Amino acid sequence: RDQPRSRGLGDVYKRQTQDIVVIRKHILGLEYLDSPYKMIAADVNNSGGITGLDMVLIRSLILLNMDEFPNNTSWRFVDGNFVFPNVNQALSSNFPEYISINNLVEDRDYNIIGVKIGDVNGTVQPWNLIAADTREKDGTIFLSVDNQGFRVGGEYLIAMRAKDFKEMVAYQFTLEFDEGKLDFTGFEKGVLEEMTEQNIGTRFLEKGKLTVAWTTSEDKNVNDNEPLFFLKFKAKQNGDLSDLLQINSSKTETVAYDDDGNVFDVNLIFEGGKETSVLQVFPNPTSENIFVNINLEKTISIQLDIYNAFGQLEKTVLQNTIQPKGFFQQKINVQDFSSGTYFIKMKMGAEIIVRKFIVL
Repeated sequence: RDQPRSRGLGDVYKRQTQDIVVIRKHILGLEYLDSPYKMIAADVNNSGGITGLDMVLIRSLILLNMDEFPNNTSWRFVDGNFVFPNVNQALSSNFPEYISINNLVEDRDYNIIGVKIGDVNGTVQPWNLIAADTREKDGTIFLSVDNQGFRVGGEYLIAMRAKDFKEMVAYQFTLEFDEGKLDFTGFEKGVLEEMTEQNIGTRFLEKGKLTVAWTTSEDKNVNDNEPLFFLKFKAKQNGDLSDLLQINSSKTETVAYDDDGNVFDVNLIFEGGKETSVLQVFPNPTSENIFVNINLEKTISIQLDIYNAFGQLEKTVLQNTIQPKGFFQQKINVQDFSSGTYFIKMKMGAEIIVRKFIVL
């Protein structure tokens, strides 16, 4: 009789950002889905159509903000002998989701097609729902961060940069941090326009885990020194970033895709030594305001100046100002600055520290 339309096990596994890429291309008319079963899989909210909401729901499931799709089941089953009268209008077809068996007296084979909802790229293996993508990887995408030390009470902006980020259309991973030493405090946009706070899942924040998923309709190329996005943390204890941060698949599977469908692993690397960063400048580049974070080991007099690329003084921010020990943040408006490269020079007694930033 009726074939089971199961809900539950498997909903939170095996959905990938590549599914969102495929649906987005279908909606934009760039590459239409070529199978009625792919269309059924893409209609994750069972609305009878394929819309942007379906992409939002898949992303929410990848980020583990939800455990199952609303108004739908984990699987739908179609009579394999049914012929769709119009493949392009598959969702409006009254396709049979059951078969009737009368007077069953011997073993028989039946043609039933199972459709895993949300699995538009067909990577789900029904016998292996929990394991990660078993396809052989075509390479590795490296995300890099500047290694630095943390001091208790300090607030830090971590730039997530990529190496060889060429023709990429999607990535996803779990970012794990030491919740005993760091508090996650927020997100800042980088060069990826589609990468916003909605692409970060915080369901497991108390366990020190962020889920991340990004997709785009057009392949993206990013220079090695450009930040994909920024993450903000506040230090609860002293420590070094390389000991506190890692990328893994503990919640959301770690995988990335380029426009040719190649599959990549995602790894995190740390650049530089473990020196404690006394001076941080963000966001960088900027067009409006820039924030300078200063961590001081003792009360001291500070001179803070901004120079242009020709070495000419543009602005004095602090002039021999006494600052107490600890964390200090200075907001600087740069809207009147011309586009270009600038340098912030901080003098603390005999010590001088210089940081570069760019005004767009």
